[in-house]
Amino acid sequence: MKYEQQISAAFTKLKFSPREGQAEAINRLLVSFLDDGFKTVVLSAPTGVGKSIIAAVTAEVLHTITKPNEEFGASFLLSPTNILSDQYFSTFMKDRAPWDNLFRVVKGAAAYECPALTTDAKVVTAEDCTIRMFKKTGKQAIIDQFCETCEYNQQKAKREMSRHMITNYAVFLIDRLFIDLLKRRTLTVFDEGHLLNDLFTNFATLEYSTKSLEQLCDDIVDVLGPSGITMVTEVRAVIELMNRENGVNRENYMIILDSFQDFFEELSTSAARKAEQTNDSARYVKLKRIASKYGNELMKIVCLNEYNYDHSFEFTLPDQYKKEKISVFSVKPIFIGELFSMLEHSDYNLICSATISEEYARTTMTLENATYIRLPPVFPKENKKVVFYKAQNLNFTTLQSAEVKTKLLNACRDICQHHIDKNERGIILTPSFVINEDIANFLIAEFPRTNFIVHRKGNKMENIIEQFKFTDGNCIMITPSGYEGMDLSGDLSRFQILVKAPFASLGEARMKHIATHYSKIYSIITLMKLVQGAGRSIRGPEDWAVTYMLDSNIHRLWSSKQMAWADEFSSSSKLFLD
Repeated sequence: MKYEQQISAAFTKLKFSPREGQAEAINRLLVSFLDDGFKTVVLSAPTGVGKSIIAAVTAEVLHTITKPNEEFGASFLLSPTNILSDQYFSTFMKDRAPWDNLFRVVKGAAAYECPALTTDAKVVTAEDCTIRMFKKTGKQAIIDQFCETCEYNQQKAKREMSRHMITNYAVFLIDRLFIDLLKRRTLTVFDEGHLLNDLFTNFATLEYSTKSLEQLCDDIVDVLGPSGITMVTEVRAVIELMNRENGVNRENYMIILDSFQDFFEELSTSAARKAEQTNDSARYVKLKRIASKYGNELMKIVCLNEYNYDHSFEFTLPDQYKKEKISVFSVKPIFIGELFSMLEHSDYNLICSATISEEYARTTMTLENATYIRLPPVFPKENKKVVFYKAQNLNFTTLQSAEVKTKLLNACRDICQHHIDKNERGIILTPSFVINEDIANFLIAEFPRTNFIVHRKGNKMENIIEQFKFTDGNCIMITPSGYEGMDLSGDLSRFQILVKAPFASLGEARMKHIATHYSKIYSIITLMKLVQGAGRSIRGPEDWAVTYMLDSNIHRLWSSKQMAWADEFSSSSKLFLD
């Protein structure tokens, strides 16, 4: 290996020992970046490869080679959630002193409590920080007591004093689109890169309801007073349009957004200016929130106008069955596409995931000077058995049939009976809370001595998982929300039932556009979710579980050319009885 010595030194520095295949994988990445001249690598790294370690070591070597005299600035290590960021930080900082600057985790202001403002009745976060007001009004005692030791302020002061910065996508996206405070680094690691399109789409979505526009009118009056009357009149004209059939449409929505751009710019600028002029803490917080809110909306519209990206438009009138009557129109990017260039804030990019295919990456992201690498599976495929058991065509229409539903329930019973007899636990992933309830009620009646953890509307998924993990004996979890984010290793789960193909809803304009114009990508999105779901119970090389799929649509997808991960599984069409 060309970079064997540097890779070994990096593992030693990070206090890890390379697993089988990791050093070779890192060497391939380094060759792609340093020798082949690629700026971006898309890495498909199957579960168990240890992609987070691979990414960190790659960043360490890249920085050491390209910037040997710079202590800080090696990488951004991006994750979808604060929970994952904390997990990465705990992993990388194990056995290190708290003041070690090799890794630092950075979160948004909402993740930190403000001790100066929090009371027994209300928790206040650093989003409402008023340290500038304390300084203006001479409250030095409060600053000395609370602000000097504020965790958020300390994080801000020291965030660039790190070799590797661990943060979530939200913090990174806010900085790239709105703030531009974070300094460039050597490598940006987009972990769980299969989520990047959806994360960016949710972040960049422009959505306005009649309710939010009424709030806009109130904010205009609050900040601008009488000088904002013309603006309020125009916003109310839009609200009136939104109460009519086809009132906001493809001919006028961009005109409306252009007027909103002007409104948001004036409102944000005025609110920020007046916040600095007031001596009232509550007023300061309110004005800063208004300034931030509409400043962010302004930048989204500017981005849409500047890049003119492919997007969906949707307008919906109020749901007649809901008490609150609200109309909504929205604009969403179809894919991140060329907008990926906005996120490039380093010399190199590594987009990695256990489920990202080359076709998906190249279609949904405009990646200049990029290559794709797929690492071989590390788990024996015999440990990841997939069984298509009594599969039938399951969709909204067929599931209304009593015969189809009875066959589905009986299939679930057969599988559960087989594993209950072997004292094996498992999970059932369902397509909706309605089907979830039907399956749960049927199985609870069939197996009164088995514990069932049933995910019902209003329950937090993390609480359901914890309840399942800490329930002894035979136990089966039934949930419509478990395709990602569950780690059920070992005897926690030895089987899983994927009831129906998790096709994204075509009731949403963006997804309908993808299904119509990018049918292969629509299939890949479903397959990525299926592969993620099939990995919930197999978390290590020695781990094993059987995944049952009851929908013939899954079998069709599983056998298609878009299934880039077939070599990770062994498949059958009958129930395993051994």
